[in-house]
Amino acid sequence: MKIVTLDSDEKILKKVRRHWFIMFKATFGAVLMAIIPFVLWQVLVYVDFVKNIPLEIKEIVLFVYIMYLVFIWISYFIIWTDYYLDIWLITNKRVIDVEQLGLFRREVISLRYDRIQDVTVITNGIIQTVLHFGKIHLQTAGERRKIILRDAPYPEEVKRAILEQANLFETRSNL
Repeated sequence: MKIVTLDSDEKILKKVRRHWFIMFKATFGAVLMAIIPFVLWQVLVYVDFVKNIPLEIKEIVLFVYIMYLVFIWISYFIIWTDYYLDIWLITNKRVIDVEQLGLFRREVISLRYDRIQDVTVITNGIIQTVLHFGKIHLQTAGERRKIILRDAPYPEEVKRAILEQANLFETRSNL
């Protein structure tokens, strides 16, 4: 299934996905959330708190923990799907933003270069500065005023590529 159909003379110049650090944070959080109850249980075993708890209660606690792990796994899968399926394509004719919104909803925005009025890069904080990622705002002249590319790696390079193509497009249009 094709998400985006390109014109016959259109070429993809750059594909941009979210920065790896975004997925690292989600993975670290999921692993931490999965380990904390296990570590807490081990501490309770170590201090002999669970020695007098009946086996049936221990089995219920194990079942609840397994269901908790399943919930974390499903949540992580949804986050990973959103991360993997979000993509921005910079072509020689337009910028295409494909944003996955949950499991069964996707938004595809196509923006021609003649509609772009301004490109702004926002980098917040030391992590984004050191790891080189941030937001890119595309200001347009149409109904929808801004398109935001969140967590783009090397946003200044992406901005440069977009502006370069916009200038080429403008030059070709004037000829």
